[in-house]
This record gives sequence, C-alpha cells and structure tokens, in this order.
Amino acid sequence: MKALKLSIRSQIMISMISITVAVMLILGVTSYRVSKKTVEADYRETHTKNLEVMHHMIDLHMNEAVDQLRSLLSNLEFREIMNTDNHEVPYFTVGNQLKLHDILQNILKTSPEYQEIMVFSKQGSLYYTSKYQNTVKYIRKFYEETDVQILPWMERAKEKKGREVFYNTNLILGEKNQKTFSITKCLIDADTKESFGYVVMTIRKSMLNSLFQSKEKDYTSNQYIIIDTESEKYVNKEDIVLYFEGNSNREDDILKAIRDEDKSHYIFTSYRNDITGWKLIGIVDKTELQKSSSLIGMYILTAGIVLCAALAMTSYMMAGKISKPLHVLEQTIQDVSDGNSTVTTFFDDSEVGRIGNLFKYFVNNNLELKEKLMNSKLQEREAELQMLQSQINPHFLYNTLDSIYLMAVIQNNDDIAQMVSALSDLFRLSLNQGKKMITVSDAVIHAEKYMYIQNVRFHNRFHIHIQIPLRLLKMNILNFLLQPIVENSVIHGLEPRVGEGNIWIKAYERNSYLYLIVSDDGVGMDHINIMDNGYGVKNVRDRIMLFYGNDSKLRCKSKKNVGTVVMLKLKLMEDSKGDQSCGY
Repeated sequence: MKALKLSIRSQIMISMISITVAVMLILGVTSYRVSKKTVEADYRETHTKNLEVMHHMIDLHMNEAVDQLRSLLSNLEFREIMNTDNHEVPYFTVGNQLKLHDILQNILKTSPEYQEIMVFSKQGSLYYTSKYQNTVKYIRKFYEETDVQILPWMERAKEKKGREVFYNTNLILGEKNQKTFSITKCLIDADTKESFGYVVMTIRKSMLNSLFQSKEKDYTSNQYIIIDTESEKYVNKEDIVLYFEGNSNREDDILKAIRDEDKSHYIFTSYRNDITGWKLIGIVDKTELQKSSSLIGMYILTAGIVLCAALAMTSYMMAGKISKPLHVLEQTIQDVSDGNSTVTTFFDDSEVGRIGNLFKYFVNNNLELKEKLMNSKLQEREAELQMLQSQINPHFLYNTLDSIYLMAVIQNNDDIAQMVSALSDLFRLSLNQGKKMITVSDAVIHAEKYMYIQNVRFHNRFHIHIQIPLRLLKMNILNFLLQPIVENSVIHGLEPRVGEGNIWIKAYERNSYLYLIVSDDGVGMDHINIMDNGYGVKNVRDRIMLFYGNDSKLRCKSKKNVGTVVMLKLKLMEDSKGDQSCGY
C-alpha cells in the first residue's frame, strides 16, 4: 500500500508533463549539442587559419634573422678573425675587435628588433656588441669563465650541426632582460666541415606584436600564447612562455590548463612552427563561445515550461473527480497504519468504493483473527510452562516425605529424620506454593539441600561454595533452575571423581542481564553433548527460552580432568528485583 504515494490526479499530471518534458529535453539537448559543435567547429576553423597566417609570418621574420647569421659563414674576413689563434686571453685583438664590431653592427642594423650579438671562437675568444652601451657590464661573467666552451646552449647548438636553435630567453643577459629571445648557431666551415665558433643573437619579442593584428575580434576572451615546446626546463612560466597576448590576469590559469591538457574551461587551437619549434595556441573561454548555444537552450526551456504549465492545469481539472474517492481510501489506509485497528469509513458503489469496502472487510476480519490467534498462543505457552513445571513438582512426594519424617522422629532415628527433612525442604522449595518465581537466595538453599542429601550418601565428599553479592540474592528468577545444574555436576563430575570435589555458584549483573555460573572440579567430559542431551539441562534450557525469550541462554563447556562450567544468562524483567527479605 505504501508503494503508491501519488494520487490519480498527480499520476495523470506527471505522465503528461513527463512526456512533454522528455520531448523538450531531447529536442533541447540535440539542438544544444548541434549548435555547440557547430560554433566550436567554426571557431577552430577560423582560428586555425589565423594561426597558419601567424606561422608564415614567423617563418618570414625568422628566416630573415637566420639569413643574417648564415651570412657570417660566407664572410671571409669574419672567418679569418674567428680562426685566429689566441690562447692567452679570452678576447680578440683590438684590430680584430674593430672589424668584428663593424660586421656584427651591420647585422643589427638590418632590423630595429635585433638587440645584441655575441660570438665565441673555437680558441675561446669572445666578442660582444649591442645597440645599448649600458649592457656591457652584464657580460663580464663570460670573460671570467675558465672555459666558455661548456655552456649548455653551445652543446645543444653543436648537436644541431649548424642548424639554428631558438631560446625563449636572453642567453646573454639572462634574467636581466625577459623581453627578448635568442638564436644560437654553431659556425661550421663549409669546406672542412669543422666548427670554428658559435654565435648568439637576441631579438626583441615585440617583433611578434604584428602577428596578432588580424586576430578574431568576435570574442572578448579570445587570447593567444606562444610557448617553447623544446624548452629544457619548466620551473617558472617564463621558462616556456615566449609571448602572451590577452588578459594577463588569466595567464597562469591558461598555462596550467595547457600543461594539464584540461579542456573543461577553454577551447584550444594550435599550430607548430617547424623552424623555431614554437607552438602557437589560440584560446577562448568556453562560456563565451557557448553563449549562442545557451540562448537556444533557454528558448526551448521557456517553451517547455509554458507547455508544462498548460498541461498541468488541464490534467488537474480532468483528474479531480477520479482522485476524490481515492483520497478517502488513502486516509483510511493511513489511519490503519497509525494504529486505528477498526475501519468505520463509508464507501460508495464506485470502483474505488468497492475497493474500499474490500479493504474495510479485510482489516476488520484480520483484527478478529489476530486477537484469536494471540489468545491461542498465550494459552498454548501457558499450558507448556505448566506441563514442564508439573514434571518436576510432584506434590504427592512432599506429603509422603512429611509422613516418613514424623515416623523417624517418633522412632528417634535422627539421621533418617534429618535426611527426610532436607528432602522435604527440597520439594517444598520446588513447589514454591505454586509460584513461578523464586529468589536467588531460595534457589541457592534449594541447591544446598540437594548437596546435603548427596553428602549423606557419599560421606561428605562434596563441598558447595556460594559467591553471590547480597543484592543479587534478593532478585527473582524462574523456579528450579540451579538445582538441576548442581545435580548434573554431581552425577557427571563429582561422583566419578576420586576423593573430594567442589561446586561453585557465582552470580553477577551486566547490561540488564543476570548471569548465574555453576562450575565444578569434577572429571569433566570430552563431549559436552552428553550433558546437553540430559533431561535436566534440556528441561532448564527449554523453560528459560519459553519464559525469558530467545535472548536468554544456557551455555556449557567442559574439559576432561578439569571440570565443567554452566552459565545461565537471564534477562532482567519487572518482577526480577524482589523486595522481600533475603533468607540466605
């Protein structure tokens, strides 16, 4: 019944609206995805063409710089100077310096973006020239180097065997100038195929400004970045970023997205320049690019909401008459679930009304059957308890023992009288005036009377020890629980034992349970089922289960030549804590 949580009216409304929403969603999602892919494809196509144009412009500028450096190979005067042997000092003669100045300055004058040139001869001599005189102090470190032939960029230039190598930083001034990039080249003689030195030229990065004059203006978030894909390290962004055109506040975020290949926020287009090894990347924010797609989705969503509202009104009015009798039936079912066992609601002769009348009959009839079944189970349980109690409460034996006791007293036979008295007390405690409950104190006395009788028979071989707190002696437990366990210990444990034996009775309370433990130091047993199958233990276990429930238990464990332990776990009830005085 609880599975049906919606009225017919709600079901009709939801069905019609669900169909409409499903159609609108399919249409909206399809339209959105198609428009999204179309916009992205158009962007990539347009910006790939832009990047291709930038690529050709980079080739044009870089080829001019490369041609200028290669012109040094055909300059006989330059080659002669570079091959001059001078191992004593790390610089050229004054005359050669003047010649190198003219040659290298001619190269720098060919473009306003060329900044400085430094050449290194094979013998270790170097010369530096720049458009700015105040930078000479920064190259002092090269003259102080013991061996400039081991600079990392030289090794890389040598590996390229004469091909130009591009760096996105200033190799001459280092961190003093991040506004320039460098071109290096190993100078190789065309005739001998041997290297006769190295050259490095720096160029202002502002040369690249002209590349972005034709960039796409439709998107405000459109940005460009040039990175050095062949950079040998990446500690800071300056290690790989050659040029950035766009919002500088977002540069770090964009660079991280490129490095991690994260395409969740940006759309990237790229083009690689083979001469420099640089990668040209166009970036646009997805949110801006997808505005047109989102607008289409918004129109579809608005139309869907209007249509759903109209269908909701129509279905609400159509389902009104059907849902009214169902509300009555729903309320009746809710009353029954809340504990109202009897149904008195009136139902009409409609389809829903007939269902209500059947439910009414079922609930009222089920209540009557449930009451009968409960009474039957209570009577059955009471009869079973009485039967088990009657098996161990033979009234006639008590009366007979009382007569024997009187005869023994009359004949002055004290031993027989004392034994009969103990046996009489034993059965009196068993009868317990017909009461089911007995105090722990009386249960212990019951066990002691039994031990007295056994000691008469076995000449005081057995000893019983009671270790129970006084407050627990006053508690009530089901009658005739301890004596059968003590009897079992005597028969199976102490009687077969040679010499004296001991039985301990202990008790403690924990977590609303009373624990009674009966242990002995008898012969023990290998198979505990011998004791479990005995009538006494089985009788006690059954009575505990019937009276206290399944949470209360009787457990046994035994070890050969060590002894046996039996534990009773009894759930404390309202009548377990007796208030009568303790007789023990």
